Amino acid sequence: LSASGTGMQGPSQLLLRWSRTYRGNSKAIPRDAAIGGVAGVVFWPLVLGHASLAGVPSAVAVGSTVVPCIVYALLGSVPMLALQSGSTASLCLGEVVESSSDLGITPGEVACLVTLCVGVVHVLMGIVDLARIAELFSQPLLKGRTGAAAVMVFFSQAKVVLGIRLPRAERVPLQTLAHTALLVQETHWQTAVSAGGLIAMLVALRCLKGAGGSPATPAGGVISRACRTAARSAVQVCAISSNVLVIAVGMLLVAWAPEGTYLLVDQVEPLDVRWRIPEVNLEMLATLAMPILLVAFMTFGGQLLIADLVRKPADPWEPRQELIAIGASGIAAGLFGGMPVMPNLAVTQAVGQAVGGVALLANAGAHLLVFWLVGRSDGVRVPQCAVAAILVVEFWQLLLGIPRDFRRLLRQARVHSRSFGGLLVSDLGIYLVALGSPLVFGIIKGSVGAIAVELLLAVTRFADSRFTFIGRVPGTQVYDELDVPGSRAEPVPHLSIVRVEGARWFGNVLHTSRMARRQPQFADVKALVLDWRMVNFLDETAVAHYRRRWTEPDGVRCWVTNTSTSVRRQLQDSGLMELRQQSDNTLVDLHAAVLEAEEYVRTTQETPVVLGMRRRHSDMED
Repeated sequence: LSASGTGMQGPSQLLLRWSRTYRGNSKAIPRDAAIGGVAGVVFWPLVLGHASLAGVPSAVAVGSTVVPCIVYALLGSVPMLALQSGSTASLCLGEVVESSSDLGITPGEVACLVTLCVGVVHVLMGIVDLARIAELFSQPLLKGRTGAAAVMVFFSQAKVVLGIRLPRAERVPLQTLAHTALLVQETHWQTAVSAGGLIAMLVALRCLKGAGGSPATPAGGVISRACRTAARSAVQVCAISSNVLVIAVGMLLVAWAPEGTYLLVDQVEPLDVRWRIPEVNLEMLATLAMPILLVAFMTFGGQLLIADLVRKPADPWEPRQELIAIGASGIAAGLFGGMPVMPNLAVTQAVGQAVGGVALLANAGAHLLVFWLVGRSDGVRVPQCAVAAILVVEFWQLLLGIPRDFRRLLRQARVHSRSFGGLLVSDLGIYLVALGSPLVFGIIKGSVGAIAVELLLAVTRFADSRFTFIGRVPGTQVYDELDVPGSRAEPVPHLSIVRVEGARWFGNVLHTSRMARRQPQFADVKALVLDWRMVNFLDETAVAHYRRRWTEPDGVRCWVTNTSTSVRRQLQDSGLMELRQQSDNTLVDLHAAVLEAEEYVRTTQETPVVLGMRRRHSDMED
């Protein structure tokens, strides 16, 4: 593919780019290695949380973190993008894992099979160049899905924080929350208090991250300055390693408490290179097809979203290569017993300070080293409440962003329409569906439903009657929207100027005309000026509609203006140009059309005529 003229870079070219990055800057190599190593040590507990969300053994987290990061570092087009497991993909996988008993395979085998198939889907999409398919996912859909994932994490971790053991696993988040609320009297108070303390500790450590800033010139003697510098460094170290400290405190709580007090995370096994894919049949693939496609689209959508956030203007960007890279990373993760992978924003931001790809390799190596040490230590027992505390704090900001996104989208929607129907077909409607449907139907069915609703709303938008009444600023030739804050335009007496949006076709032309004539601005109108600057096409239904409308005597004469060359050609070829009783310059000049319409209004007020009779009378004279 790299040699096929697509602009993609092969592994040798990427390695050459790495060598150029460090050429003449060899001192950056140990610095980048330190940055990546620290990121790997700090963020490895987050991978345990993703394994907990997916309901798979902790050993699966190893294959999701080490190998994909290395593969993407060799194949990806964005230099500093760290791939590992993600919350949304883990939640989707968790719903599939709950039905693993019906499939006759273990949860770990389900994870490997889904991950491998998702990687194959990504590679196939890259080969046939389907990177643009991710454009079907609008920003409100992606943000609503992210908010739903944050809410689902809180719902799923509520029982862990309270130490409640549900009798059975629920696939619908709202059912999980309801059953947790019904069993709240069975709260294990030692677990709840410990989890609350760990959450408070983690929040306090995160707040200290900005408290260690160094002043310009610390006052005091040498010893005083050294003590302050050491104190600031200690604060920064504690803030950076907050996840590790929470895990360490949780392990101390387990060691001090009686046996069986806390629910523990499964023992982490070292990376094991062996074939984990189960025997597959058509029935199994048919059952997993929808989750596989959904996870593939969501992980690539997350890839694009995070890449836009962290990518620098000078960084290369090739969506097709990104599909190949993330697909190869997923295949590698599946072969090594991992979960579906996607970029992790926190890890990517942590290694973003590095110069080159050595940081990604060091990050993968640090993850592998930590998991190897934890797997070899029989006395390492991590409580589930510690992992839950990390997940709750990690998604807290996303949860706080839901009201902010809602207010912003509501404000935007009310600019265009204040009706309930207008709000539903706006970005706000897509956001609410993407946010609420996974909570009611589960993340797989809910996400599929949200995508279907988004596509339906997209069709509705094309068929919507989008038009704007505009007026003239007194004493000028400037025209602007009416009844909009900041606009100085005023209506032209007995004249309505309407600006329609988008192509005129069977889905909107009739509805637009009908809705426009129902507006109060259309009362007592003698002439109508249609501003078609946003119209680039007329289909056969629109041509037939305007032919009928322009030949019927309804008391209102119509002008068309600001037409493009293609629209004027359509008017000429369809015969509509012959029906227009207007000069040629008014077809392209809004002000000229308005002046001609005003002259017509004055003429009709002085000598009343019945529209349509003048033309028939001239035909009779001929």
